[in-house]
Amino acid sequence: MNLVDKRVSVVGLKRSGSAAVSLLKKRGAFVFGSDTDRTLDVSSLDIPHELGKNSQRILDSNLIVISPGVSLQHPVLIEAKNRGIPVIGELELASWFVHSPIIAVTGTNGKTTTCLLIDSITKTASMDSVVAGNIYPGTPISAVVDKISPQTVVIVEVSSFQLETIEKFRPHVAVVLNITPDHLDRHLSMEEYKKMKARIFENQEETDFAILNFKDENVREIYNGARSKAVYFSISNDREADVYAEDGIIWYGGKRLFPVPTIDIPLEDILAGIAVSKILGISNRLIKKGLLSFKGAPHRMENIGEINGRTFINNSMCTNPSSFVKSLDVLREKPILIMGGKPKKIDIEPILEAIAEKVKFCVVMGEVSDVIIKGLEKRRHPDFYCARNMQDAVQKAYSLSTPGDVIFLSPGFASFDMFKDFEERGNAFKKEVRNLPEE
Repeated sequence: MNLVDKRVSVVGLKRSGSAAVSLLKKRGAFVFGSDTDRTLDVSSLDIPHELGKNSQRILDSNLIVISPGVSLQHPVLIEAKNRGIPVIGELELASWFVHSPIIAVTGTNGKTTTCLLIDSITKTASMDSVVAGNIYPGTPISAVVDKISPQTVVIVEVSSFQLETIEKFRPHVAVVLNITPDHLDRHLSMEEYKKMKARIFENQEETDFAILNFKDENVREIYNGARSKAVYFSISNDREADVYAEDGIIWYGGKRLFPVPTIDIPLEDILAGIAVSKILGISNRLIKKGLLSFKGAPHRMENIGEINGRTFINNSMCTNPSSFVKSLDVLREKPILIMGGKPKKIDIEPILEAIAEKVKFCVVMGEVSDVIIKGLEKRRHPDFYCARNMQDAVQKAYSLSTPGDVIFLSPGFASFDMFKDFEERGNAFKKEVRNLPEE
């Protein structure tokens, strides 16, 4: 794609927007930037820009690139569409300059873990690989374009927001882990959310692959009509699936691979990673080695250590019911749970049921506290407590514990009521754990 001397407006100048600006400048475009955050420091970008607003000046362009957090329903972007000005996302932009196989991973839960797991396996197999996209911690794909060779395996975490603004983005392998209600404040309905997720298959051909959750009806529904070859995984003994687990053994293509590894991540993430690895031609020995050497993702089932016989696990990235339930399923014993945050427009019954069945004590914090407490009272679950802040929550959880217990931060809700993001929340948990006195 030739962008020399093209006028391009970038809307949203934080992480992905800044990376898009740098890529566009390297490709010879004249770039204008716009962001509604008037406090943002964009001096390093060295471009004409506006802060505190998104004005009509954005329309003086041949192309508009938006960050994932920018809605296509913004009046300026609607006007751009009326004028015939193309509007794309940073993911689409970067993909124009990637000429090596892309593995794109999407789903409501497990994207980050699966991406990092695939990266662990490919690196164990001495393959050149890079992880980019919507992942934390990570880098926008625009920032790594110039570091990618034709042999590089490009592993990209892709959100529904990013898929909303693709045109030609074509992953060689598209992984869809699961689809449950989320981001309905942006997509407005579950059907619209599924429609966005389905776009991951939009440009695939018969020579491409789709890695799909056999048990998830929403996943199977959105794949219907896609041209790529389906490879199914299943966490139960569904022998119709290509890769599945039965009696503690993983099978692929009707052949026994190896026992399910004892690592604290959801089995469906493991199976999806194995399916991708087999497509890449990696041996069973190296797949198993890569799985066992996997260190996990920050703020996702992150074991931060043991104090006075208690194990502390940081799962701050857990922000929806499906992730909440699956995370509890991974644990081998009932934890002392710290949870809560900012409520979403979603059904919280699965969260309440999971707490009642799988939690020893529950410490609740955040705006959702009243709703959670009322729900637990209805279930006659006596062992719940309220906390004012993270310090109070950690100290309360510790006071309820005895040696051998697991104290588990797994919020189930967004962090924005008390923290900037899940990272700040997870770091606050780590800080308070470190402040506990050793006996």
